[in-house]
Amino acid sequence: MSQLGPVAVLGATGQVGSAVVRGLSRRGLPVHAIARTVGPDRSATRNHVVPDWNESDLATAFDGCASAFVMVPLTEGAEALGQRVHAALERAAVQRVVRLSVLGGVIDDGLALGRLHGALDRDLMSRGCRPAILRPDSFMQNLLGSAASIAQGQLVNATGEGRMALIDAEDIGECAAALLAGDAAWPDHPMDLTGPELLSHDDIAVRIGRWLKRPVAYEDLSPLALRGLLLEFGLPAFLAEIFSELAAWTRRADRAEQMSDAVPTLLGRPGRRLETFLDAHAASFSEPSP
Repeated sequence: MSQLGPVAVLGATGQVGSAVVRGLSRRGLPVHAIARTVGPDRSATRNHVVPDWNESDLATAFDGCASAFVMVPLTEGAEALGQRVHAALERAAVQRVVRLSVLGGVIDDGLALGRLHGALDRDLMSRGCRPAILRPDSFMQNLLGSAASIAQGQLVNATGEGRMALIDAEDIGECAAALLAGDAAWPDHPMDLTGPELLSHDDIAVRIGRWLKRPVAYEDLSPLALRGLLLEFGLPAFLAEIFSELAAWTRRADRAEQMSDAVPTLLGRPGRRLETFLDAHAASFSEPSP
């Protein structure tokens, strides 16, 4: 491995960030784990708590790192937050940066989430580092938010017959770690990351039911009804709008055009299938108590 110095991981307690930390630690690389709250202590991991992700404190946390993984949480003001992150990377002279973005089709079709990530991709590329931009499809981990209803035999969304190439966040983290460790060739263009197969939510319900050995039905709402349901659950309005817009896009978009071989290329193995994810999270989908 040619990597010198520790690797900074921003968002180290999140689904993807924690997977990046695990992937780097397995490779024996020292990690500077940066998050808003204290994360789990790991050998070869130095924790930096930066509650408000201001440029000065982030630059201090990035200092001494030749490479970094960065992501931006979906919050109001996320674009300005991402720009502060990138400015801190530049200030700390971090040379190689892996950035977590969103599937290229979401950017190309001008969705709100795509506009945000497209702007941040361009901002990072305009700075003095070498960015590797990873653009994943929807995470399998999103199903954990529906675990209670799935356990009761129902999966609810608003994607119609539209299909997605769901990807396990563990695979995304492994891809980032492989790049940062020098185990995979550094890309010269953004990379779409997809799971190994295209599935509609109806397909997903059938597969989960087969895995649970009891039926799970898919209830298809309209995107507008999904937005209302998310608001009832207490989701902020801007997030409810983003998720309902993504559902409407999935209803009409041909995700087959987004299928990619990047995961097996970077990892030397196929991406994890849905059943592998379910096995890893079996306790979350267990039958509810009577």
